[in-house]
Amino acid sequence: MASVKDAVATTFSNRGTELRLIQIEGSLIETTQKYWNLYLRALSEDIKRDLSVDFKKVINEINQNSIRFGFVPNSFHTGKL
Repeated sequence: MASVKDAVATTFSNRGTELRLIQIEGSLIETTQKYWNLYLRALSEDIKRDLSVDFKKVINEINQNSIRFGFVPNSFHTGKL
């Protein structure tokens, strides 16, 4: 059985996509937050109770777990969103 790390690496490889931390320029955060709010409204209460309303927190959690699980090296962490 494949590990989650292997499955993620294979998925990105099959898509021809580089596996890296998510970084969103400051000028796009507000717009992205608006889209995130719209997305949250479409979800059931069961699902959205586990999701942060703050999109920056969501991205930070994804990035932290990408480093933690070894998807990307810690040296790629820049602290920027």
